[in-house]
Amino acid sequence: MVVPIPKKTGNLSKVNLPASTSSLALEFLFLLCSFFGCSTNVGLTANPIVNFSGVVGINALAIGADVLFNTKPGELTKLNDGVNFTKDGLVASLTVNDRGNALNAAYFHVVSPLSSTAIGKRNSVQTYKLQDFLSRLEEEQLKMDAFKRELSSLHATSH
Repeated sequence: MVVPIPKKTGNLSKVNLPASTSSLALEFLFLLCSFFGCSTNVGLTANPIVNFSGVVGINALAIGADVLFNTKPGELTKLNDGVNFTKDGLVASLTVNDRGNALNAAYFHVVSPLSSTAIGKRNSVQTYKLQDFLSRLEEEQLKMDAFKRELSSLHATSH
């Protein structure tokens, strides 16, 4: 069941109450010289999953996010962010996905519209979670401390 929200100039809004599922979806899109759009879905259960997606932008630049929160364990299960730039046949984007564990960059550029020639590239980089990085750094520090102790004990026995 879709319940329309009264529209204003340049707005598109709706509330969706699906009959087959126990969730509530809200969508809002605002268009003028710049734009804003968001979508929220909330489970209508004792421990709902809450999903929010949103984007905001101007003529050539857009920034967005997609977040999923599971209220039962109280944890953020999905966090994706991105930025996109579009201007004169060039499209470039940068996204951070998997709660900061993956970085994706892409670009597409039309070289010749007459011959439909374009170039493009996409790169993906897996990153480490901050806690994993700090744990590895601490392990390396412990190894260095052990090496320093061994070196000073060798130095003391040689004199």
